[in-house]
Amino acid sequence: MHRPAICAALGLLLLAGCDGSSRTSIDGPDHVVLILIDTLRADHLGGWGYEPGSTPALDRLASEGVRFERAISQSSWTAPSVLSLFTGRYLADDRLDLPGELTTLAECFQRAGWATRAFIYNDIINEENGFRRGFDEFTQHVPYTADEPVAQWLASRAGEKTFTYVHLNEPHDPYLPEDPSFHRRLKEPGEVDPERMAYYRSVSEELGLSDHDASVRHIAKEIAGYDDDVSFTDWRVGNLLEALERSGQSGSSAELVTADHGEGLRTRVAYHTGKRKEAEDAGEDPTLVNTLMPTHGNQVSHELVHVPLILRAPGLPAGRAIAELVENVDIAPTLLHLADVAPPENLPGRSLLDLLEDPEAWTEAKPYAFSTTRFASRVETQDGWQLILPTELGMCAEELTTELYDLKADPRARRNIASEHPERVEHMSRLAEERRAIGIRRGATSMNAGDLSADALKVLDALGYTGSIVDEVREEFARATFAELLALFAESDPCVVRLEIARALKGRELAAEEEAAIRELMAGERWPAVQKALSEALGEG
Repeated sequence: MHRPAICAALGLLLLAGCDGSSRTSIDGPDHVVLILIDTLRADHLGGWGYEPGSTPALDRLASEGVRFERAISQSSWTAPSVLSLFTGRYLADDRLDLPGELTTLAECFQRAGWATRAFIYNDIINEENGFRRGFDEFTQHVPYTADEPVAQWLASRAGEKTFTYVHLNEPHDPYLPEDPSFHRRLKEPGEVDPERMAYYRSVSEELGLSDHDASVRHIAKEIAGYDDDVSFTDWRVGNLLEALERSGQSGSSAELVTADHGEGLRTRVAYHTGKRKEAEDAGEDPTLVNTLMPTHGNQVSHELVHVPLILRAPGLPAGRAIAELVENVDIAPTLLHLADVAPPENLPGRSLLDLLEDPEAWTEAKPYAFSTTRFASRVETQDGWQLILPTELGMCAEELTTELYDLKADPRARRNIASEHPERVEHMSRLAEERRAIGIRRGATSMNAGDLSADALKVLDALGYTGSIVDEVREEFARATFAELLALFAESDPCVVRLEIARALKGRELAAEEEAAIRELMAGERWPAVQKALSEALGEG
């Protein structure tokens, strides 16, 4: 039995190097420190309205710098999100590796003569996937007990300009801080908030879920563990910032803190993939715990892409909160602008300093933010509308439909009003397609499980991505004859298989009888995504 290739290889977007003209020169910092906290939801920080005092270091940083209240990441899992952040480019697909044609943020600093170093705590951000490029030194798994290695690195380069990237991996699941002294909320988990409790009751009734009370207690403990991890990470960030101050370098440094994506924390129903599918395959009774989205990776709902973004630098206002929508693609041009380092040409991301200077011009130039995974794309507008638009695979594999929410009136995105606003849906769908059209696409081998090393697959599996992100890809469809593909199409029930067969037909020279056969397939096909792929095989899409 043949198995499908979930996504065909697509061409790479060729990009220029760091040879663009520099922005207006500013009195920039000597040291730029980019801290990325993996899996950090913005709404679990004190500065974004969470429990007062829960994140003192990050709250202090925000009080001394600029806090961007509505920052959006371009994906809901690590590799593509960091790829987008480091290149200032949008995404069209999930991608595990950094394309060689793209110039990275680190390479721009390195080519400008800055000393560069990365401290990495996430195994996906590794040399094999291309993320070492541009770093003079690339250190993984520094002991958590102290951030002295970062301070020592900066101290050893006191007379140079430095770019430092720190990728912390808390609060990634499992939620249990390495330091037991931070197991605080886990000892006495709090109550689930009333809005979520009401949602849980409605989901349990609608889907006939069992063990409601036990599930709620489990979820409350999960949230407590996540918050303990957030506190632990906040402590680590505080140590790093204090080390900068002790070294006397904080006055000449710029620090930017963000996240690659948020976390589900059972906020809404999951797709039929990953842990939900595992539970169903194992014959478990459906509960809130095995029905709701636990972590991240394939959805693009608000809690998965709304991330913190804090920037502190000499000359920037202190304690300023920015309400305009920004994106992680804006981080690279911002840091290069601050440091007066030439950016790559034609970046779609923009410097956040432009926003500080002219908010009105910013909203006109950037009227919306965009995120995507293999199942769905998301657009959020400056005035608070959110569209979740299924990709072909999302429609096919998950039977997803278009979702529209007014986040100002419905901040938890509970009421889908797409049917009430068809013109808005059409307009925002065009915006999503515009972003995907210029986005980085997956390479010929970047997401193919058969092309990944055993070590890479082990890392992905440990982080929960295999099965939900990486699909086994076969080349049989590309090698098969027209007659073989036709026979496979007829015997294949899963929509995703027929979709990939239809894609394999594209670009072939077809005889008249073959075109007629494809039209016959179109007439009997119920899935629009497959119909579209068949139409494209005929040269009509």
